[in-house]
Amino acid sequence: MKKIILCFSLIISYLCFINVDVNADENDSNISFTIEGLPNDKQIDENVPYYHLKEEPGEKDQITIKLINNSDREISLETSITNANTNLNGLMDYTGTRADHASLKIPLTSILTCKEKIVKVPAKSSVNQQFDISMPSEKFDGVIIGGIVVAEKNESKTDDQSLSLNNEYKYTMGVVLTNQDDNVIKKNISLILEEVSPKLFDGKKTVEANILNDNPYIFSGKSLKAKIYSQENNDLVNEISLKNISIAPHSSLPVQFDWGKADLKSGNYIFKGNLIDTDGKEWKFEKNFVIKAEEAKSINEKSVFKVEIPSYLATLNFCIIIITLILTTVHFYKYRGELKL
Repeated sequence: MKKIILCFSLIISYLCFINVDVNADENDSNISFTIEGLPNDKQIDENVPYYHLKEEPGEKDQITIKLINNSDREISLETSITNANTNLNGLMDYTGTRADHASLKIPLTSILTCKEKIVKVPAKSSVNQQFDISMPSEKFDGVIIGGIVVAEKNESKTDDQSLSLNNEYKYTMGVVLTNQDDNVIKKNISLILEEVSPKLFDGKKTVEANILNDNPYIFSGKSLKAKIYSQENNDLVNEISLKNISIAPHSSLPVQFDWGKADLKSGNYIFKGNLIDTDGKEWKFEKNFVIKAEEAKSINEKSVFKVEIPSYLATLNFCIIIITLILTTVHFYKYRGELKL
């Protein structure tokens, strides 16, 4: 009986900890194209893999990217120009999905342009694509940062047999423009804690605090620890930590607290943040904020967060019940027989 119970316990332990779902990235060998930036005379640092150009106010210039097709078929490549932003992980973001901050007065998208958005590249060949630079007439401090994003467009048939285009692979070529002779891109000058408020993000209940880098340089942080407390009893409600932070010029870092399965509750709260930059300087933030009853109710109702039990666990639970009943019955009749003897 003890051996049966021990074996059964080992089986249960194995089933509970087995990895049932593994996702892998696409193999690099499947990527059909690459890009390469051709040299520019205005390049400040020849050792970096992106464009870092020193341009004069009002100057016109061009940069050229080679689009290289490594496949045996003709491909269509779409290019887009984006401004540098900062994502939830505290990293520079060139996807163009985050809205530009109001403090960004001279975005790269207003300086760098391209006539052709989609370029066809024959099999096993390359095409050069030109981008025009038109610098502002007035001199500016710091740097303007963004990227050129190149994505493959593959034709695929939908259910109604019409053709649709889907992005599969993307490359980004960074672009940094300046009026200055030096190659300084990073400076930790100042930060501003802006709004702290609840929000529904991708169906999740969250509270988001925005820390603005209102300067024309990248702000580099070593670590950030942020916490939310209740004003009523000073209890810790939620916390988050980030490491190796890079906040883009004139961009805000969204410090987002995930509420998980718990409901947002109305009340008065305190946000406290502590950031240590790469120079070892400490930056402290504190702000009171309110979650209104109607805000909490709306977000809680719209949240798609659900606790779902995997089907294999439901089956496992059923098996446990059946086996437990069998073992109990066997155990009962065994001792019942012994008592009769």
